[in-house]
Amino acid sequence: MRFIHIIITLFASLALAAPAPVEAAVSNVEAGQNIQAAEYDPNADCSQRNIHCGKCNGTSCKIGLTNYPCDEGSCAAQNGGGDGKGCYDNAYDTPSPRHILCPGHR
Repeated sequence: MRFIHIIITLFASLALAAPAPVEAAVSNVEAGQNIQAAEYDPNADCSQRNIHCGKCNGTSCKIGLTNYPCDEGSCAAQNGGGDGKGCYDNAYDTPSPRHILCPGHR
């Protein structure tokens, strides 16, 4: 009987803890703010606090020990990327979500 109360409380608290990032983007669009996608910069300064650099590994960007899919550009060799080319996360250590920029085009 107590198990049911625990389950109900757990599900109720999960609904309250869920973030809503879509509302922020919608409010920016409604306010008329023009949101531009970032472009890949081959000379990105990896010493900056918000830049976390890696290398293209197949079709993804390997930063540290983790492969991340490209949000902008491509790491595929046929699209201008290729293994070993630089890629980076320009939202590292910021409240923004991860945003991986890769050298090739889509």
